[in-house]
Amino acid sequence: ATTPTTRARKTHGEPSPPTGGPGAGAADLADPFAMAVISAFSEAFNNVALHGYRGMPPGRIDLEIVGERTGDAAGTLTIRLRDTGRTFDPSGYDVPPDELPERGMGLFIMRSFLDELRYEPGPPNLLVMVKRWPVTE
Repeated sequence: ATTPTTRARKTHGEPSPPTGGPGAGAADLADPFAMAVISAFSEAFNNVALHGYRGMPPGRIDLEIVGERTGDAAGTLTIRLRDTGRTFDPSGYDVPPDELPERGMGLFIMRSFLDELRYEPGPPNLLVMVKRWPVTE
């Protein structure tokens, strides 16, 4: 099994990403922003746990989440996953196949929810997911 490690950083005075309005929980899946972030993160974490460490001793998955204001009307949520599991070559996953396969759709799924997705093979491997949001104050 993998051991998740979490570190979150939010600078004082920066807006938080939207969560569906007043009183909505952080995991409000009715909110398109929350649904996109949670879906992409879940896919990424599962891929690392199931594929990156398959056949290997248990390892770590380090998680960093940073929310930042990028201007008067926008912000970004950046999620970084670092692991020491098996590396892979994402170049074979640039164009979706004509027919949906049983496996191999994880990067396409993540890209459909995110504004940016970057992978740097390691060790440690680094997956960076970026989702932008409009600032509503």
